[in-house]
Amino acid sequence: MAIQARSSLWLLTGFAAGIVATVAVTSHATTPPMATPARLTGHYSVSIDEIRQNLVFGDFFSDRYSHAVTLSDGSVHEVTLRAVSRNGQPLLELTDASDGKVAHSFMGPFGTTTNGKLMVNVKDEDEVRTEMHRLTGR
Repeated sequence: MAIQARSSLWLLTGFAAGIVATVAVTSHATTPPMATPARLTGHYSVSIDEIRQNLVFGDFFSDRYSHAVTLSDGSVHEVTLRAVSRNGQPLLELTDASDGKVAHSFMGPFGTTTNGKLMVNVKDEDEVRTEMHRLTGR
């Protein structure tokens, strides 16, 4: 088999594996995994962006956050974040509801998740403050 044909075969195999993995993750993401609501004492900030514009910047929240944003294409997304614990790890559950579709995912306390043109970014403000105090000595 020629080197070019063998390289093409490997490339196609890689693409096929990527498609299978994407379908598996996407189909699993429609049903939220079991997570326990947590009464975390943390404080978070959230920023919601679209490729073309900033929709929310630095809103603070503790246990739960919900906000409706309208993208430039006119679609309305209801973004909900909820502090949960899964396998003992503190996480944030993201629910993005738009046009009758609901997408669920989880992110860590310094996470970023995208859904199409929508990007949601969270920061653990308590950890940010702790690090600032450590660096400045105050």
